[in-house]
Amino acid sequence: YIPLYLYPTDIIGRHARAYIINRGYTEEDIIKYQLGYCEYGEYANRIILPMFNAEGELVYFIGRTFDPNNKQNYKQICKNLV
Repeated sequence: YIPLYLYPTDIIGRHARAYIINRGYTEEDIIKYQLGYCEYGEYANRIILPMFNAEGELVYFIGRTFDPNNKQNYKQICKNLV
């Protein structure tokens, strides 16, 4: 996970940022929702949208591909909330 508010300079980061901006998200949204992306691994070439509980702990995230050749649009994980 690499936060998009860091203005990535790598090609994957630039594509991720352009995808988010083209979808109507603002710079404020990127910061507020802590949007990021992954370069490698199971979530490579995906926007990461994390969800946090009231204590600020990560409880869930979803990865949305920005690769038009990837047919699996979403991948998600939910941590145990107990």
